[in-house]
Amino acid sequence: MDQEIVMYTRGGFCPDISRARRAFQLWKLPYREIDVRQDPAAHRRCLEWNDCLAMPVIVVAHKGQDLPIEPPSPLAPGQSPRDVDRGYMITEASREALRTFLTRHGFLAPDEGE
Repeated sequence: MDQEIVMYTRGGFCPDISRARRAFQLWKLPYREIDVRQDPAAHRRCLEWNDCLAMPVIVVAHKGQDLPIEPPSPLAPGQSPRDVDRGYMITEASREALRTFLTRHGFLAPDEGE
């Protein structure tokens, strides 16, 4: 597979980030983490994508790349990015939404991760 999972995070405790990390560990899925506190360009990208710093932002990228394979679908004005599958990106995903997203992109089999 020439795709990889990239997860944008920021420091401090965050239940959404912790949930995603546990899910990746449980499902034995490798991912690359980018801390937006350490990467100003990543910080700007997350703000542009979501109009806020909601975390984690999980993208499917080409191996070695940081950007989603295709730009994310736009949000409606004022819409929260939470749990919205935007093509190759999902933000603050519930476990079920993350499983569905990763299955759609071929990282999990349809009966895996339940």
